[in-house]
Amino acid sequence: PSCEVSSATHMSTPASVDELAARLAAKGAAGVDDALGSLNFGFTLEILCLAGFGWISDGAETVVLSFMIPAMEDLWSLDPGQMGGASAAVSLGQAVGATVWGSLADSLGRRRAFLGSLGLTLVFGIGSCAAVGFYSFCALRLLTGFAIGGNLPLAVSIVSELLPPSVRERSVVALQMFNEVSFLPCSRAAAE
Repeated sequence: PSCEVSSATHMSTPASVDELAARLAAKGAAGVDDALGSLNFGFTLEILCLAGFGWISDGAETVVLSFMIPAMEDLWSLDPGQMGGASAAVSLGQAVGATVWGSLADSLGRRRAFLGSLGLTLVFGIGSCAAVGFYSFCALRLLTGFAIGGNLPLAVSIVSELLPPSVRERSVVALQMFNEVSFLPCSRAAAE
C-alpha cells in the first residue's frame, strides 16, 4: 500500500535519501528538517516502530535473564559467581557491541548496521536456546549482548535524524515505551 497522503502539504515517503535530496532541490526547501516535516505520519510511525524493535530486544533481555538465572542455578548447579558471570557476559557484550556497531554505522550506514544488529540479536537469542551447558550459554548470551549493544544507540540516532522536528523529541522519549512493553509478555511467560 502507498504511504501517500493527498494533502498538498505532505509528500509521499521517499524511496531513498537521493530521492529526498532531489525533492528538496525541486521544492527549494530550506533544509533537511523542512523535507522531513513534509513527510506523512505513516513514515514517522514506521521509523519509530522499527527503531522500537531494538528497545524491545533490550527490555526482553533484562527480564528474561532475571527469570532464567535462578532456573539455571538448579539445572546446572551454579554457584553465585557463575550466576553473576552470566549477567556480566551480556553486559560486556552490550558495551563492546555499542562501540563496534557505532563504528560500523559510520562506515556502512545506520540502516545497515541497525538491521544487522537486530538480525544478529534474533540469531544469537534463538541460538541461546540450544546451549548445552553453562559456558556455551554464556558465550551465546555474550554474542546476544553484542548484537543488542547496537540496537539502542542506533535506534536513538535513527529517530533523531529521520523524524520531523515537530515529533523528534517526543519520539526519542517514546522509545522507552518499547522497552517497557517488552516487560509485559516476558513477565507473563515467566510466571507460567
